[in-house]
Amino acid sequence: MEENERLTMTALDAQVSPRHLQMIKAAIPYVHLTEQRFLSIYVKFLEFKNTMDFFSVDDDQLQACSLNADSSDPMNMLNDIRPFCTDSERETMDMLLNVFQAMNLYRAYQSSTSSSGESAGPANSMDALKSMLSPEQQAMFDTYSAMLSNMT
Repeated sequence: MEENERLTMTALDAQVSPRHLQMIKAAIPYVHLTEQRFLSIYVKFLEFKNTMDFFSVDDDQLQACSLNADSSDPMNMLNDIRPFCTDSERETMDMLLNVFQAMNLYRAYQSSTSSSGESAGPANSMDALKSMLSPEQQAMFDTYSAMLSNMT
């Protein structure tokens, strides 16, 4: 990720850091050093206060979970994290997203074959999918499959 690339705000930042605080942050490099320190601490204090206020609502469910439509889907989380990654981290994210997509495709295939009564076993199907990958990708797939099977 290049330094001059503008990042979008996370859903939480959008809730706790209103536009006027962003404008103050943008002005900080243009004021004297002592004011920079004060403004930086002041902005962070206001963001902290806004965060505390945001989570002080008397709700049974955690309010941050409602910021995203489907917060239980790991693919959504990876897609939300991806813009903040370096290029090499994005490659890893893309690989993880591809593994998730492959697993979802495999699950859909399993459910369709089990409902249609086909006798293709899961191991044969998985071997067929893995045979399309390079040895390096197969090792990565095995690693992520093991990690993801422990999550579900």
